[in-house]
Amino acid sequence: MSDIPEREQHLQEDPELRARLLKGLQDAERGAVHDLGDFTQYAGPSLVLRCPDCDQDVTVPADHTLHSGHPLPGHSCPDQTLAFVRRVLELFSLTHADCADTLFWRVDDGEIHLFANVSDIFFWGAADLEEITPARLPDLERAYADCKAAGGAEYMPELYAARIRGERPQGAAYPGRRPVGPEQHRDLIALFDACGPERPTGLGNPHRAPAPADREERP
Repeated sequence: MSDIPEREQHLQEDPELRARLLKGLQDAERGAVHDLGDFTQYAGPSLVLRCPDCDQDVTVPADHTLHSGHPLPGHSCPDQTLAFVRRVLELFSLTHADCADTLFWRVDDGEIHLFANVSDIFFWGAADLEEITPARLPDLERAYADCKAAGGAEYMPELYAARIRGERPQGAAYPGRRPVGPEQHRDLIALFDACGPERPTGLGNPHRAPAPADREERP
């Protein structure tokens, strides 16, 4: 069995074509190229592109611009979906944030949707979810890294949602209200403070967040 993707097999079977490709790469590396301009005026209303991961042909608008990450809008690639789900499960698992009980999922028409369960984090008595999508995975990664560095990796879902919403949690859900260790309070609280403006107390936020005097100072 060959490790070469099927779409590239012809390059191995055609020495002349392979030589032309290598020459083109060498020319490009030397800067020996000539810009032929924009050909979009000759394109139809749509283009057919091939997914680099699953070799499926996908129709996209002619003005679609390729970008980093998955280049094909509206295409759910099985390989990328599996990698995305696996990474989210890993981040919520015992070996990472250790907050698997806050991961919620739903399957609609065969498509998996993942959510961070942040019920009662932003408002009292509120069932609340924040969706985790492939495009938002870097945000979840950053929330995990920042919470871990501050000594409270288990706060990853709350920080992720707070940053997405641009809103602080309710005061009762702040790290200073839970036993995470006095040395970590200050850094964790600062992460949540940076998510949005201070919230007034009221029906959905009956307790204020830990005030500066309540926050543990480093020795």
